[in-house]
Amino acid sequence: MKHPVSEVSGILNSSGGIHLSIYIEGKLGIVESKKMLQKYLVEAEVYLSPVLSESEKQKFLDPIYNLLLSDTFLNGSEESYAIFRKNNELSYLKLPLKVAAGCHVATTFHVKPILSWKQVERKFYLIHSDHEKITLYFANKTTCQKISAYEFEKNDENKTFQERNALATNKNATFSNQMKILAKQIDFSISKHSTENTNTLFFSGISQINKEIFSNLKYPKKVHSTFLSGSSRKSISKNCEFIRNYLAKEALKAHESSVEDFRFALLQNRVMKNIFQIAKCAVLGKIQRLIISEDQNLFGKLNEKNGDIKLYPRDKDHEDDDILDDIAQIVLKNGGEVIVTPSQKIPNYFPILAISDSVLQDQIAHIFSEDNKPDTIFLPKKERTSQVSLN
Repeated sequence: MKHPVSEVSGILNSSGGIHLSIYIEGKLGIVESKKMLQKYLVEAEVYLSPVLSESEKQKFLDPIYNLLLSDTFLNGSEESYAIFRKNNELSYLKLPLKVAAGCHVATTFHVKPILSWKQVERKFYLIHSDHEKITLYFANKTTCQKISAYEFEKNDENKTFQERNALATNKNATFSNQMKILAKQIDFSISKHSTENTNTLFFSGISQINKEIFSNLKYPKKVHSTFLSGSSRKSISKNCEFIRNYLAKEALKAHESSVEDFRFALLQNRVMKNIFQIAKCAVLGKIQRLIISEDQNLFGKLNEKNGDIKLYPRDKDHEDDDILDDIAQIVLKNGGEVIVTPSQKIPNYFPILAISDSVLQDQIAHIFSEDNKPDTIFLPKKERTSQVSLN
């Protein structure tokens, strides 16, 4: 079954069996994009050949090969593409950011590009009011969709909005009562749309209506955005773009603040630098915050039961993946926070750092005494910019 990914939790939490992840850069044009996809499919066949028969390999890869026949898929848009294949499922996702193109065959999906996107992606609601109705929209970086619309009561079809409003004022609360009812309906629509109250709600349109709705809405994360003016439908697109720019700046500030937290924690000796210790703590659910490099890969295998890891100088077979990617997924599953950033932004160019429970960190540390400490591990020569710490 082929389908676009609406929620990435299934991708992040999937494990066991053969997982194929392919990333295609945006802005290449449809011809070059298809050439890149074909190249990665050939690469995938190399990894799959030792474990799948020819018929099994064909069954697994054919749905992706069929994408090469599509005139609309990989249509040269500015968005990058992520393609995921496991068992009988084929999923794809458009990412509005530049990604490191590549093919990954492992026991989990390769998700660092998705995590990079998620930490800057900001979805939001917009309530737009005009003289006839209130419309609720849901938007992200690239799209804006209408969820529902609420028309005002018409006591007299021949009366204008201003006339009805004047009558409502004379009747001391009719207008306010109507706004209370509409606010409840909007709250209900939002709760049906999403159970998470994490998306900020903005307002545009008629100030008087927005103030009434704002004061009566129970939805917690709302912004009384009086700076968004205009009551015409044409203003919606402009206002959405304004909100996107505002949220993008906020996301960048939050990201930079998180990186700075690690820099400060490193100075106070409150971070773990040893990738073997970090893996142990991750499977125990004791990593509170993790930062990993988005442009470095440490290939190997991670035992999700005990946290043991083996590192290889290259991508070896159909089971190993970037260990940084694997540890990040485990930390997320256990409720921790993961930050993905270019290696030059990570303090001292470490490929991975973690903030963990200090007591547990002391308990884990004795495992790596001077007598049984593993040899220092370096990144592959062509990617080497930093050393993996064992201290």
